[in-house]
Amino acid sequence: MRTFVAIELNREIHNHLTQLQEKLKKAGADVKWVDVDKIHLTLKFLGSITSEQLEQVNTAVIKVLDNWQPFKLTFGGVGAFPNLRVPRVIWVGVVKGKEELMRLAKAIEEEMVKYNFPPEDRSFSPHLTLGRIRSPRGRERLLELLRNADTSEMGSQKVEKMVIFRSDLHPEGPIYTPLRMVWIGLPPQQLG
Repeated sequence: MRTFVAIELNREIHNHLTQLQEKLKKAGADVKWVDVDKIHLTLKFLGSITSEQLEQVNTAVIKVLDNWQPFKLTFGGVGAFPNLRVPRVIWVGVVKGKEELMRLAKAIEEEMVKYNFPPEDRSFSPHLTLGRIRSPRGRERLLELLRNADTSEMGSQKVEKMVIFRSDLHPEGPIYTPLRMVWIGLPPQQLG
C-alpha cells in the first residue's frame, strides 16, 4: 500500500484555501487544481509498504510524538516550485510554527531511518499544494493574481496528532484513507 505521514488540516484552513483557489481559477490557466478537501501537510512520504512496515511506521511515529508537545501552525504566503518565473507547483507556506514543524519532520525522518526507510533526497519544505501547472496557457495572468492575492494569513491550527494515510491513485484523483492516528501524548488509535 502507498502511504505517507501527514497533518490533517482544520476547516478554517480549508476555507481559506478554497477562497484562494477560486480567485486563482479566474486566470483561466492550465492548472490541475488539488481538491481542497484532500489537502494536508505531508511530513514523510513512504511509498509502497507492507502491513508489517505499517506497524513499524506506527511505532516510529509513536516514539517521536511521545517526546513532543502540541504546537500551533499558521499558514500564509504563496509561492511556486521551482520558482515564480517558471512555476510548476503552486503552494501556500507556513508562516508561524515552521521551526517546530521542521524539527518534527527531522525527528520523524531520523526515526524512520532506524526502521530502514530511505532518507529523503531533498530537504523538507513545508507547504500545501494548491495546484500543478500543466502548460504556459494563462500562466502570466495566474502569476499576476498570485502576486496580488492577500495570502498573509490563511488560518491557524494546533498540531496535536499525526495521521498515517494510504493513498490509492485513480484517474479522477487520489483517495486518501487514514490508517493510523497518533495523538501527541495519548495512546495511538488504530483506524483500519
